Amino acid sequence: MNILLVNYEYKPQCGGAGFATYNLAKELSRQGHHVELIIGWDYRFGIPELLSGVPTYIVKLRKKSVHESSPIGVLSFVMKGMPLISRLTKKNDYDIIQFFFSIPTGLLNYGIRRKIPYICSLRGIDVPSARKDKYTFLRNILNIVNRDIVRRAFAVTALSNELAGWFNIAYPDIPVQVIPNGLDHRLFVSKKHYSKEIKKFVTVARLIRCKNIELSIQVFKKVHEQYSDITLDIIGDGYMYEKLDEIIRKEGMSEYITLKGYIDASEIAVSLCEYDVFYLLTVADSFGQVFIEAMACGLPVICADIGGPKEIVVDQITGIKVIPDDIGSSEQALRYAIENPDKMQEYGENGYQRVLDEYSIESVACKHVDLYQRVLESGGD
Repeated sequence: MNILLVNYEYKPQCGGAGFATYNLAKELSRQGHHVELIIGWDYRFGIPELLSGVPTYIVKLRKKSVHESSPIGVLSFVMKGMPLISRLTKKNDYDIIQFFFSIPTGLLNYGIRRKIPYICSLRGIDVPSARKDKYTFLRNILNIVNRDIVRRAFAVTALSNELAGWFNIAYPDIPVQVIPNGLDHRLFVSKKHYSKEIKKFVTVARLIRCKNIELSIQVFKKVHEQYSDITLDIIGDGYMYEKLDEIIRKEGMSEYITLKGYIDASEIAVSLCEYDVFYLLTVADSFGQVFIEAMACGLPVICADIGGPKEIVVDQITGIKVIPDDIGSSEQALRYAIENPDKMQEYGENGYQRVLDEYSIESVACKHVDLYQRVLESGGD
């Protein structure tokens, strides 16, 4: 099968969607399909991690930061990507095209030159009412266009049941299939030995407001007053780095909370297993790739009971879910983790097995191939 995957994000200049695009392209290619990519990239932040045997067409754009897009960058992707996809679809015989995000990426469907079926993979910001913290003014303007894009799609997928529910509220007449992100667990080092003392906590996230890092460190400070030997490493970068650094220094938390900054994903994959608990209280993740990555390393998880993490983490089985934005519930979870190391080992082992059962890239790629085949067999009806 000849497949074109299109995303204005790409690993590692991205959130979960960019990693999902990379992982899916890699696995589809491994399974024997011919895969090509159109991606957006800002060369000020390095070079993309290209896949051997996967032709990749790069649209140059400008981002706010390594992990954060800008409206101007998104617009430039659409303007530059339109003639590119027009040229490629005129020249190449693709069986199917998959757009990651209906808006903005799916706008490129208007440049397709021949009758090639396309699929929209919804990621969160492209679903009306699912998120209101980013590009709200654009979403209101583009909602009519968004409706046309998903109506013209031969199939629509969503990352989670919650996101699919939001989509059904907006477009009750358009069917949507839930397919989560996949993970190549073989790239991650899983814990072999669990500590009898829970001391080392870790957060991996873009340092942006919706990740709730400020709340996380304030909760951690209160719990540290009782358990003075616990530490928290925060891995990631973003526009809130300076503010968080100032809070940590001014409130005397520097000895036990460390902002590690950006660390390459390959390094994170082998170092997460050195920690005892993964701790992230984000309230706006449509999926939450870092949660399955932490679970692939055998870590128990503490998360807010909302969005993608709500479906990924099974409460009291693979981790602890807390009330979103609730300090008391979050404190209680941290204390429980510290006081119950045997349970943390049980949750970590269960989480690793859950990744194998539900989120392996092999099974996720097969779900996509099944969908592609149904689309082609139906003729798009």
